[in-house]
Amino acid sequence: MKTSLTTTQFNYLIKNSEVFIYNNMKFYFGFSKKAALGFIVNKKLGSAVERNGFKRKCRSLYSSLLKNQKKQINLIVYPRSKLNQVAGPKKAFDALFLHLGHD
Repeated sequence: MKTSLTTTQFNYLIKNSEVFIYNNMKFYFGFSKKAALGFIVNKKLGSAVERNGFKRKCRSLYSSLLKNQKKQINLIVYPRSKLNQVAGPKKAFDALFLHLGHD
C-alpha cells in the first residue's frame, strides 16, 4: 500500500476526525474517497527498529482490514506508550473495526 496521508489531510484529520482509544493506542479516523494511513510515533517510544516494525505491522493490519470494509477510511495511528509496552496492535485494530462496524 503506497497511500500515505498528505500533510493537509493529516492536519485536517487530527482536527476534524472521530477518535477511538483502545488501551494505549489512539486512532483518529474519518471516511474518504481514497484510503490513507498516517502515524504519530516519536523517538521516545522506541528505537528506529521498533518504530519501523510497529508501522509495518500496522500497515499490514490496515490493508487486511480495508478488504472487509465498504467505506474507505483515513486513519492515524498514535501509540501512547513505549512500543514494547503496546499490547498488540492486532487487538487494537480488531477493536477499532468492530467499532466501525457498529457505526
